[in-house]
Amino acid sequence: MSQLPEFSSPAGAAFLLSEPAPRSIAVDHPEGRVIIREGAANISVNLLNSHSVGDVKSVAWRVIQESLDLLAAKRCAALSTELGDWQYVFWSQLGKQYDLTCVITFTSKWSINAQESEGGPRLVKLQQTLAPHNSLRFYRMSQCARGLFDAYRNAYLALECLVSEVAPKRPGELELDWLTRVVGGQLAQAVPSSLNIKDTLEEIYRYGRNPLFHAKIGETFYPPHGPQTEDVQVLFERLTLLLVSLLQYKFGKDVVGRWATMSQAVQDAQTRVTLDFDEMRFDHGTEEVSVTPTIEVINSPQRFGQLWAKVIVVRPEGLLSMRKVRFLRRGQSWMQFELQEAVDMSKVSRVTFEVNFINQNLYAPRAFHPE
Repeated sequence: MSQLPEFSSPAGAAFLLSEPAPRSIAVDHPEGRVIIREGAANISVNLLNSHSVGDVKSVAWRVIQESLDLLAAKRCAALSTELGDWQYVFWSQLGKQYDLTCVITFTSKWSINAQESEGGPRLVKLQQTLAPHNSLRFYRMSQCARGLFDAYRNAYLALECLVSEVAPKRPGELELDWLTRVVGGQLAQAVPSSLNIKDTLEEIYRYGRNPLFHAKIGETFYPPHGPQTEDVQVLFERLTLLLVSLLQYKFGKDVVGRWATMSQAVQDAQTRVTLDFDEMRFDHGTEEVSVTPTIEVINSPQRFGQLWAKVIVVRPEGLLSMRKVRFLRRGQSWMQFELQEAVDMSKVSRVTFEVNFINQNLYAPRAFHPE
């Protein structure tokens, strides 16, 4: 059974690789040692100094990304991480013991289906011929992108493609002024009333398009896997709403399609019900070890637009490694997760599980792209 290396530094973290490494490599960074193991699912870092619990992840993430840059530049290996905000573990030393935090994300996918009932209205399946259009290509690629930044770039190019067909940019006209003129003019009736055209376009352009399309030293730009992901995520949702509205305006409501959304109150209620468990069981050889967790629901700041929870347990005596954990409610299995690699628990005193949820309509545009 594959297992993360034993904890041996004041703090550290482990993240998933997009694919297992072809060979073992260690990188000595000024702030810690990065460890890559042949065939292993995770890349880990042992930081040289202590950090607050809130800072361990961001420092470890930066050190790992910088080390991977160096490995690629030296032609040792071209590797990348994935699910950086969705699934990872980090640890901090307290005396001779460690506090371990496991971040896990559950996705809840749902849809609403309409069925014809006897005596009810007849449902007609529409057949529509649609001429190819480059904006649809960019839209598709934005939905298929594995990374948020690539998704944003393609969504913006789809927007640019649509707007340029309505009215070209005038000589000497700034791009933001051109977008505002056309979207706020000929396309204004397509924009949802919830979006202020001028403010929305300015944010999409200045804080999304510019830093994601440029990388000039001395100017603001966002490198991949940087700390700006959360801000870009918010902008991407607005950009997608605007883009889908314009696509529907041009091609008809059934092209991209309408979709249902849950109110925030319904999403919060659903999450609270999911978090209503009273027992956790850890795999322990051929048996399971049961513990009673302490659960704290976090309202703010939200993650992925929803509530999340901190679930805290004291390490059960005799539990020397952890990989699979079950959550139970009144003795019935509620949900479970399994790490790609086991974690050495011999020096761990307490475990915190940060449990995130993503609520997604199957027929809505993809809102979240794991980095």
